[in-house]
Amino acid sequence: MAELRPAFDKLLLIPGREITTFQGHANVFGPTAFLDFRLGDPALPNIRTLEDLVEAAGGLFSINHPSAPSGEACMGCGWTAPGTDYGKVQAIEVANGGSERAQGGAEGPLSGVAFWQAQLNAGHRITAIGGSDNHDAGLERDIASAIGRPTTVVYADALSTPGLLAGLRSGRVFIDLDGTRDRMLDLTARASSGTAVMGGALAVKPGEVVRFAATATGADLAGLEVLR
Repeated sequence: MAELRPAFDKLLLIPGREITTFQGHANVFGPTAFLDFRLGDPALPNIRTLEDLVEAAGGLFSINHPSAPSGEACMGCGWTAPGTDYGKVQAIEVANGGSERAQGGAEGPLSGVAFWQAQLNAGHRITAIGGSDNHDAGLERDIASAIGRPTTVVYADALSTPGLLAGLRSGRVFIDLDGTRDRMLDLTARASSGTAVMGGALAVKPGEVVRFAATATGADLAGLEVLR
């Protein structure tokens, strides 16, 4: 694939793998060297050891479908790993294609939004992402391939693995549940002390006025809900 890469200048393949454990599934983007998945083994006694290994390799750690069941229906699919250091989690999959198909839409008990918001309320700045979780590049259960639905749209300075990973870490990201090509969502905050874009931080003095501006295109029939 690396040899064919120059022939497809508008397509970027990012190295990644799913670390599957009995206490949750996580994607690791970036590094290609082996990472142990045997959580509880002496070589990987706890989730923090795995997080440290990912950090040392320069990878991005993303929790997958955290609200999925963890029993026999989907062994270890939900995130239950005790002692997780959310300061070393860069992304959480709040929208999952498999979950959406199972519950008939983005809203429902399998949504990862509540899990993500709980980490925000705890003070962690973690990027929300979406993934199709498609296990078949062609047809899946006699329906069209779900690859790209939902789509994670990332503001990046280059079409490169470092550029995309830096964009994900920055938080200037939105999820297009339908995987269209023309939607855009962005947010800015301005005050006399400065400006911040979506994913950033803006320090202001008590009583200082902050003006927020949201830009949305390609979603004329949608509404905008702001959670403060």
